[in-house]
Amino acid sequence: MARGAVSLVAAGDIYGVVLAADGSADAVATEASRAEIRRARLAGAVAIDPGDAIVSFAGVARLRFGDALEIDATADAVTCAQCGHRHCGPRDNLLPHLRELLSPLSSAGPVRGEDYDVGRFKLRQLCCANCGTLVDTQVALDGAPRPFMRLGAT
Repeated sequence: MARGAVSLVAAGDIYGVVLAADGSADAVATEASRAEIRRARLAGAVAIDPGDAIVSFAGVARLRFGDALEIDATADAVTCAQCGHRHCGPRDNLLPHLRELLSPLSSAGPVRGEDYDVGRFKLRQLCCANCGTLVDTQVALDGAPRPFMRLGAT
């Protein structure tokens, strides 16, 4: 926001930032707003049918996938970095253990493909099945196969 890259509306609606009277972020109100965004996301999310797609992790190390997932091969666990919920083991397909919310591209804010989107694309949000924390966000063409990945570290 300080550089003007995010509008005040997007700061609140998309990122959950609540501003104090002096223009600074109100940390307590922002956390409450973000918790409400996660609750609403989870309320609208459904179980994922992964089809042939697989998201799994190989190796013997501990990995952190952004602020969303912690992967620990020794503990045989892929957990939510926000709430600690255990989704599955690292070698398991993570997708069936998450939830998915499909929405129009416009829900990501302005200038997100409206010039070429005529209803063929959706914003696919994958989230923790327990708390609604975002794991991944994808622009998905209707009918296109899901992306998949296998990450590994030693």
